[in-house]
Amino acid sequence: MIKRILLAATLVTNICAAQIFDFNTDGDFEGFTGTVNCTAVVANGYLSITPTGDGTSIAKVTNPTLGVDANTKKYIHFFYKNLSTTSGAGDNSIDDGNDQLRFEASNDSGVEGQTFGGNNNAINLNSSDFEIKTVNLTTSNWWQGTIGAFHLYPRRSNSGSDLDEIQITRIEFSDSATPTPLPGPAFAEDFESGTPSGLAAQNNANDANLLVEVVAIPGGTTGNSTSNVLKVTESGTTENYHYPILSLGTALNPSNGNYISLLFLPGETGAGTFTLRLRAGSTVVANIDYNYETTDTTTWVAAEWDLSSYISTNNINRIDFWYDNGGRSKASPLVRYIDEIKQTVAPTLLTLNSSSPSFKNVGVYPNPTTGIINISDISNIQGNIYIVNVLGQIVKTVKAANTITISDLPQGIYFLQTGNQLIKKIIKK
Repeated sequence: MIKRILLAATLVTNICAAQIFDFNTDGDFEGFTGTVNCTAVVANGYLSITPTGDGTSIAKVTNPTLGVDANTKKYIHFFYKNLSTTSGAGDNSIDDGNDQLRFEASNDSGVEGQTFGGNNNAINLNSSDFEIKTVNLTTSNWWQGTIGAFHLYPRRSNSGSDLDEIQITRIEFSDSATPTPLPGPAFAEDFESGTPSGLAAQNNANDANLLVEVVAIPGGTTGNSTSNVLKVTESGTTENYHYPILSLGTALNPSNGNYISLLFLPGETGAGTFTLRLRAGSTVVANIDYNYETTDTTTWVAAEWDLSSYISTNNINRIDFWYDNGGRSKASPLVRYIDEIKQTVAPTLLTLNSSSPSFKNVGVYPNPTTGIINISDISNIQGNIYIVNVLGQIVKTVKAANTITISDLPQGIYFLQTGNQLIKKIIKK
């Protein structure tokens, strides 16, 4: 069995003297570069550690240049979630109480063979829910001076790295017994709790009449399985700068992601434009277009916007939804729908324009396939490969390799994607 430890990263604001290690930038190991009995990769907000032994050897990742002042930072806070088996008596069961995360430290550089201390300060990982575990080192006689090297590894209490998946959101070295709070959750609105308090209709002309309301999802539509959606009814004969608006209460936090995605149900067939207007208070930050084309009004369309050029330098606290604004003339009312608005760290949808030039000559075969996919050249693929369905949803993530499998996916059309670049369309039969 392949076992993994995933260390996810979140950028936070320090409220005490703390050193926080995050892995938000692909390829930046934050100093955790040494590996023993494992492989490691930093991508999509995670330091992923994959043990390569037989379950009896210790998987370990080392930061040889930690530089923590152990005389003042006497607490280590681990934010984790254990995804091992939650019941039963098997070796990988959380219930048996043997899953642990251990660490060692040294005042010297991280050279194998030197003296490390702290292996007995094990953290028991006996919860499948998100938890914060704090190690108090105020009385430890070895946690002194400047800690130059740090080993981190999972293991069973009396054996090797024989665990299933563990997720560590953050490692914090602090002078406080109270960990620095994580930032709030990423912005999301699915309308399942009714009408959000910040929702309103912007009407700027007498001949424009716009009604926005939360209703049950219309029957007979595909591509969205939720219960409630936002209904947008336009009764004016000409669109004239009126649109739904959503005040967020607090500004979008860039550490929660640079992307906004949503689903929408068009009221008309043909080509159209969906524009997000970003605001910081009364100031318009940007208008970002999403161009689409649809042949029916019963299939939900997945759309995504990249806000990375605006979100880190502006306090975006309002989003306006310009749905073909100013581009329609119609005598009868038009009804459209919006749902599943989300802020995400990585792109979750695929823009199906054209294959990146880097992948024009990449061969993907066999196609159609029953499950095995061979990729002729992965030299230009940075990080993971995403398998995306026709709704723009990521259904599987795999490490870049010349051979991957989608045997576990249903028959249908899929797209291979890396980052926001399209590699190839494939058919699973």
